[in-house]
Amino acid sequence: MAEHRDKGKRLGKYTIQDVLGEGSFGLVYRVWDPDLEKSLAVKKLKSQSHAQAAGPKVDTNLNFTREARETAKLQHVNIVTVHGFGTDETDKAPYLVMEFLQGQTLEKVVQAGTTPLVERLEIMQQVAEGLQYAHTKGVTHRDIKPANIMILADGTARVLDFSVAPEGYLVGTPAYMAPEQFNNGQASDILTDVFSYGAVYYELLTGKRAFDPDSRDRAQASGYRPPPVSSLVPDCPAWLDDVIARLMDHRRDERIDTLEAMLLFTRPILQKIKQEYAAGLAAGIESLKNKEERDRLIDRVLRLDPTNRAAMGARGTIREGHREQNRSRARALTSSAQSKFDQGDFVEAEKLLEEALLLDSNTPEGERLLASARAKAEDGRMANFLLDEVLDDIIDAGPKGLMPFQVKTAFGKLTRAVHLDPRCRDAGELRTMLFPVYESIQKDELDRAGTGVADPQQNEAYQARIRESQMLRKRAKTRADYDLAESLLRNLLAHVHDARALRELNSVLGDRAAQIACDAALQDARGLQFQGDLKGAKQVLDRFAEEYFRKAIAVQKERNALEAEIAKLEA
Repeated sequence: MAEHRDKGKRLGKYTIQDVLGEGSFGLVYRVWDPDLEKSLAVKKLKSQSHAQAAGPKVDTNLNFTREARETAKLQHVNIVTVHGFGTDETDKAPYLVMEFLQGQTLEKVVQAGTTPLVERLEIMQQVAEGLQYAHTKGVTHRDIKPANIMILADGTARVLDFSVAPEGYLVGTPAYMAPEQFNNGQASDILTDVFSYGAVYYELLTGKRAFDPDSRDRAQASGYRPPPVSSLVPDCPAWLDDVIARLMDHRRDERIDTLEAMLLFTRPILQKIKQEYAAGLAAGIESLKNKEERDRLIDRVLRLDPTNRAAMGARGTIREGHREQNRSRARALTSSAQSKFDQGDFVEAEKLLEEALLLDSNTPEGERLLASARAKAEDGRMANFLLDEVLDDIIDAGPKGLMPFQVKTAFGKLTRAVHLDPRCRDAGELRTMLFPVYESIQKDELDRAGTGVADPQQNEAYQARIRESQMLRKRAKTRADYDLAESLLRNLLAHVHDARALRELNSVLGDRAAQIACDAALQDARGLQFQGDLKGAKQVLDRFAEEYFRKAIAVQKERNALEAEIAKLEA
């Protein structure tokens, strides 16, 4: 079988997962798209058999490509979406890539025979909307039948499998083809689509085909009229009987000429029927105790009539219940986060608060605590980063140990780490260990300065570092990239403590924090403004001032620490 033969094979970039169906002109596969990471449907043309059936003068690939391009232009909720087309490299057969739909065909719906009349009318209304849209784009279906209509789980109808047979070639399924196609070989057009649509409508309503597909004389070609729908469906309204009869009139000039003409007549009638039916269903909402059954019934009512007040009220009550549950859960998470914050576990507090704000964003106390937790957590991460830098320097120095200037740099980093996060015990212990060495180096430098003794080589290296400091500061002052500026200055300060470089880093950090806060607030506000939520945009900007104030406090702490270092160096 084809399934065993083709499963696992490649079709362009796609991998064949299964065979969904096979027709006279092609195979339909379920394939895996590695880019979208989801399943799609692919219809591949049987080029060899197609060419034999159509005749030696027909370029099947050219016709298929033309039809594929036309079908790909159709973008409608009631028509399957086409993503593209290509050619199989192995046998040069063209293929069409479409969305993979999960549901049941109208053929299965007919066989089940359990769908209420109003929902059957709604299905055919959707099919008419899709086909009429295709007709306005100059595309005819040419093979309308129950198997080519898919009903999704939410009740949406999708028209599938627009014919890719060559232009002028007689296609269709006999039980649904128009009389003129049998009598004189009339090619498919809008009127033949209308007839086929009527035949499908008749079958969905009655559960029986209007015409026998096995009849040799093709009853529809002889002008045979099937029994009226009302004779088989007692609750069928009279107007629907007339519509079906006119859709399937064997005389082309008496047939409804466009589906739009039918829709103009049936839309208001169907809307009223749906509202009345939905009202009857809505009356049973309150009596349902099972939550899932109640939700399904509400969804069903609102699909039929989005304005039904009973269903809207029930949905609102359910949503308010969900919101209250979310608020309660958010309060519990915020309380746990406060405990973690008090214990000094700022990272865990940050996670809990983020989850709480997702459940209930309207909690100012949660937002304030989150800002504090983030600042503390960032201080902790920076402290660990500085500690890791010092440890890396010690490892790189090896048995020789750190040079005097490296000891001073390491001591400065550890001092800052302890200032940022007093809980960073490793930084505190290592700082205590380095303090005697650092103090000795400071004393030696003071002694040399007091006696006028200085190492010429050390003095020359120091001057070189000062020149490097000046060059890096000039590059950082451009402020074209705050990350670059900070990186350059920190690189400098890792080797030499220079007051001017510290001042510049202080300024860069302040500017960068302000820019990040401003950009985030503006982005959120613009998104809400684009969605039309002007009040929400204003609230975001109002919160920005308070949020920026909190962030400024964290930045100011670091600036104060730097100012203290600057003061020591300038003393």
